[in-house]
Amino acid sequence: ENGLPPSDSIDDALLLALQKAKPRVLAPARSEAPPEIVREKVPEVRTNWLTKVGAFFTGIFALIGSFFDGILGNLDEASGVMQPVKDAAGDVPGWIWMLAIAVVAGGLFLLARHGEAKGVEAFKTGARR
Repeated sequence: ENGLPPSDSIDDALLLALQKAKPRVLAPARSEAPPEIVREKVPEVRTNWLTKVGAFFTGIFALIGSFFDGILGNLDEASGVMQPVKDAAGDVPGWIWMLAIAVVAGGLFLLARHGEAKGVEAFKTGARR
C-alpha cells in the first residue's frame, strides 16, 4: 500500500511507513464476530477452546473421583482395583491425588480461557489475521 518493495528486513522506510499508516478498516462482520466464528478461522483460539473444554471435563472427573475415593475404599472389590494404584502412588491418599489433578485442570482451564479471549480480541481488532 505504501509502494515499499517486499523485504525480510525492517529498515527506516518501513518504520516511517508504519508511523504514517492509517488504522486498518475492519469489516463489521470481523469486529463483531462471535467466538464460534473466530475458532473456525484462528487455530490458536480453537486450540485454547479445546484445551479449556478438556480441562473442564478432566477437572470434573477428578473432583468426582476424589469424592468417591473414600466410598470406594470401603468396598472390598473396589478397594482391590484401587490398591495397585494407591501402592504406586505411595503413602499419599487417593483423594489428594485426585484433588491435585482437579487443581491442575482448573488452572489449565483458566489459562486456556484467557488465551481464547485474547485470540478472539486480537482477531476482532485486526491485530491477528
